[in-house]
Amino acid sequence: MSCPDAETLGRWLSGEVDADERAAIADHAAECATCHAVIDAWCPPTADAHDATMVATEQPTAAPGELAIGARVDRYRILRRIGGGGMGVVYAARDDELGRDVAIKLVRPGASTERFAREAQALARLSHPNVVAVHDVGAHDGRTFIAMALVDGVDLRRWLTSTRSIEEILGVIRGAGAGIAAAHKAGLVHRDLKPDNIFVARDGHALVGDFGLARELASDEVDAPPSGDALALSTPLTGTGTVLGTPAYMAPEQAKGEATEASDQFSLCVTAWEALFGARPFAGATLRQILERIKAGRITRVPEAKVPARIEKSLRRGLAADPDARFTSVDELMRALAPRRARWPWIAGAAAIALAITAIVASRGGGVKRTACDDAASLDGIWDPSIRSAIAKIDPKVPTADVLDAYATRWRRSRIGVCEAAARGEQTAETAERKVACLDERKAELARAARGAAQDPPLDAWRAAESLADVDACARASAAAPDRAKAKDIDDTLAALAELNMRRVATTKTSPAEAVALRQHAESIGFPPLVADALSMEALFAIDAGDYATAEAILRRAVRISEEARYDLGRARASGSLAIALADLGRMPEAKAALEEADGALVRAGGDADLDLELADIRAKVAAIGGDPAAAAAILERRLDALRQRDGADSIVVAYAEIDLAIQYTGANQELKAADRIRDAQAIIARHGGSGVDAPETLGFESSRALQTGDFARSIDLAARSVIAARAAHYDDNALAVLMLGLAQSYDVAGKWPQAASSYADTIAVLERVPEAARNLELYEQAQQGLGASLLQEGKAADAIAPLEHAIAIEEKMGARGDDDRGIARSMLGRALVELGKMREARELLEPTLRDLRTAQPLRPQRTGTAAFALAQALWEDGDAHDRARALTLAGDAERDLDQAITQAADRPVMVVALRILDQRRKDLVAWRERHKQQ
Repeated sequence: MSCPDAETLGRWLSGEVDADERAAIADHAAECATCHAVIDAWCPPTADAHDATMVATEQPTAAPGELAIGARVDRYRILRRIGGGGMGVVYAARDDELGRDVAIKLVRPGASTERFAREAQALARLSHPNVVAVHDVGAHDGRTFIAMALVDGVDLRRWLTSTRSIEEILGVIRGAGAGIAAAHKAGLVHRDLKPDNIFVARDGHALVGDFGLARELASDEVDAPPSGDALALSTPLTGTGTVLGTPAYMAPEQAKGEATEASDQFSLCVTAWEALFGARPFAGATLRQILERIKAGRITRVPEAKVPARIEKSLRRGLAADPDARFTSVDELMRALAPRRARWPWIAGAAAIALAITAIVASRGGGVKRTACDDAASLDGIWDPSIRSAIAKIDPKVPTADVLDAYATRWRRSRIGVCEAAARGEQTAETAERKVACLDERKAELARAARGAAQDPPLDAWRAAESLADVDACARASAAAPDRAKAKDIDDTLAALAELNMRRVATTKTSPAEAVALRQHAESIGFPPLVADALSMEALFAIDAGDYATAEAILRRAVRISEEARYDLGRARASGSLAIALADLGRMPEAKAALEEADGALVRAGGDADLDLELADIRAKVAAIGGDPAAAAAILERRLDALRQRDGADSIVVAYAEIDLAIQYTGANQELKAADRIRDAQAIIARHGGSGVDAPETLGFESSRALQTGDFARSIDLAARSVIAARAAHYDDNALAVLMLGLAQSYDVAGKWPQAASSYADTIAVLERVPEAARNLELYEQAQQGLGASLLQEGKAADAIAPLEHAIAIEEKMGARGDDDRGIARSMLGRALVELGKMREARELLEPTLRDLRTAQPLRPQRTGTAAFALAQALWEDGDAHDRARALTLAGDAERDLDQAITQAADRPVMVVALRILDQRRKDLVAWRERHKQQ
């Protein structure tokens, strides 16, 4: 049949045609893209009227002629009808063979099966957590059916009918983007992306479905361009010709019949814009009007929407008329929409000093009494029980009143605290004035939000309440007052420091020279708090590079400057970093004292939630370096709870905290808890658009876990995959070297010495590409040490000398990494010298090395036993009668140490190869001692 006119389509959509005519129109629409687009656009976006809905929302009993409950489609038993539209019907069904519920999409009688077969083929090629999975395809009474995963949730359009936070919405968009990116990597373009084809499970997980319009990217077949006049319908709209997809979400090139990956990106941005702003970006009654607005870049923005500027900017780029002006891929778009991950609270720190720079100093008198503090904290007429009650009654479902009430409570507490601290003389009048000026600004914001809550729509009022500036930031105002003429320069330097740190933690290319330049510029400005923060930034690069001695010197200067400027927040930050440097230098008592200083300074600063979380992370690191992973895990558990409360359980920051916690549980031999944490982290990463299973960090963690269980083959495989994934993600060389070192160590522990030596050499080569000032010295030392040890195990003692000497030189440059690590490289070098017959050199090296190993905490009998045996051999060959007597005594000590080491390693799967080496070393020792006793 030919295309039905608008009147016929209207009667068909309203159910006024008979069954035969309905089937004929459905059959025609399956072949005609124009009519298909009209039907898709006009069908109401509900579970019962959209043929792509595969959600487990029960619908009324099916209409006559459709499948009845209990009917069979192949091996599937129909449970209920859950959706339908012009092209087909969707049922919930039970797969009795596999014991699972599925969604069955069944084409309507008389309709073409080509579209449905194409959908099945497209989906079957995708295996991704953010794509609705296809289980089966077949025929039933001459009609094609597709069996797919049953999503326990609703489509995005229905999900948005409930109040959602911006982060919730972005989480769903990122999940959908991950599914689309996977489709593109499989060579498919979706072509019909819109809220009705994105499904949200009850746990918030997003999936993309309805790939019925997808085609291979490599296909020569293209959509024919539209022809004739536009078919004007009210809303939504469509155009004539053979345009695929729903026009309101369609990229301009797709409207011309040229759909690409960039077209899907455009449709996803239209969907995201609509979800965030509550309206589509390009208004118009016809396709022609929409295309004109797209070409002109005339985006309709809802002014009341509280969408972050960087998110809006990213979406505008994805909505560009020119495909080349959009992001290079959906993956890049998802990275732009991802939450900013920061491992150090530089944004909070920058805001704190910015307040000190820009706050208006008000003239107030000192010596305030307690009653005056109460009066100063009054919010009468701004926020009181009567105002709260009135706002709560507007819409009880929207918690605007609760949000404003909590904000007002924090403001009162902070205002009274500032007043009382000034009365007790705990802060200068200048500092108090700056904090009060800041709190006055917050009070004005609260007043505006309260007035708006009584006038604006409930949802807008709630968003405005949630976006109020942080009250606690006012407690961080600095006592130092900069020269007004320098304020702009200070502000710009703070922004540069924040931007540099963002690049540093994102493992993008950065250089310590950038931090040095910013510190020098801060010194030229002459504002002490800025200098202190710039020094802390510079020190972080030194810590990243393993140069702890340099970091210590820089941080002690930062602490001193902060003290002189009465900049407590800066002192807390610098002291926390100092604790890490001291712990890695093996000076644990000093590290703990630095942490106590950081905690005290944070209290004096009035608290800072972000910095408190960072200090918790530092406390855990110090505990782990001190050999107590169980204590570190307990600290990180509390930190994880706090992060969940601050950022939400599905935050990407929480995912990385889960990984950190898993590492400590592994060190504490709590493998089941570690497995739970890494599983949760993988799921969160996947929901945020990353591949939770294939992320380099999680692959590396799983490799480490496999190593601990003695599954060496799996450990090596996972470590190799982590390196490949990191290279594909363009990790910088220091970050890549971490994973390469893990692969080398997997080979090493498995006893594959040639492969280990090769991997260690590769790691060294990558690190040597990094400028020396930026190179991670700790990784570099470990790789050199590992190379020397592997060569020594291969019997290549001469080749082992150079890397071991290099490792010792690096260790001396950066300072020992802790008592536990002192002397390892020197001990191995002594063994190599003994094997080469260089007994005098070995003796001179091993004497102090053995003393260090015997005073290390905790004591490692494997290391002391090996070093004692090597020293005994050197003394015997290069000494007198006294030395030989001492050599026999050392051999006896070494035997006892090796016996203890063997006992400790006996029940550890990771030590199976090492156990064989220790056992052989003990046998060699006993044989040597017996031979030399007779001499």
